Amino acid sequence: MLLAQPTLQQQPQTGLRTAECTQDYFEVNGLRLCGTEVWQHIYVPFNASAGVNRVDLLISLANRAGGVSLPTPEWNMVVTQLECPAGASVRELAPLDVQQPEMRSSSFKDGFLVAPPGCLQYFPEAKGVVKSFNYNDGNGVYPSHMNYAICFRRTKDTSSLNIRSYYFHVGAETSANSLMTDSSCYRSGSSSVANADFLMVPQATLVDRNERATYFCGATQGDVVINSNNPGPLLVLFNSDEIYDSNDAGFAFTYTVA
Repeated sequence: MLLAQPTLQQQPQTGLRTAECTQDYFEVNGLRLCGTEVWQHIYVPFNASAGVNRVDLLISLANRAGGVSLPTPEWNMVVTQLECPAGASVRELAPLDVQQPEMRSSSFKDGFLVAPPGCLQYFPEAKGVVKSFNYNDGNGVYPSHMNYAICFRRTKDTSSLNIRSYYFHVGAETSANSLMTDSSCYRSGSSSVANADFLMVPQATLVDRNERATYFCGATQGDVVINSNNPGPLLVLFNSDEIYDSNDAGFAFTYTVA
């Protein structure tokens, strides 16, 4: 998807700027995205048995008349409806054999792909790559006012989630040129602004420093390895506040569920 980048808007009360999708945007279920998205996915809750019979996908485009320097909009989306297998727990299902899909019923295939409740993104494979919205090879800006969970599939043998970040630019309460953790990543009691951009990883260890931390922010383009042994659902949570910072380019990391 190629749409106009977020617009930096100044708030009249505070003078602070936010990154908002106002010119072009794709919107579904209250989520609004813009800029450049490549191989991204989202999960949209849909419960027909509860009377929900439609999901609306909206694409809004700015007027390009008069020589406005906006990109030519493009999108190529695949929409797939998944059904939970009757009487089965997603966690009990065997992995999907993508090489021989005809050997499995659709319910088993869907069960492997169905995300746990509350997950905007879900990665059922044991290894993969995760990128923030509008990452655009590190040249994008993630939108303000985001708060969502990125989830990973846990099996009965899972013991940890290993994250190796190769690009990380997520705003900190103070301007940062290095990776920062915990109290540097969210508003303190004395702060006059609500700066709270962070990636939250439950029960995590910053491996190189042998340091326990939960919130991660700041900027680094070197490899950073984070290990999480959270006994509950495997997830990370991303939050962006109402303040635009030059560090707000996003993140990209590989993961391994072990």
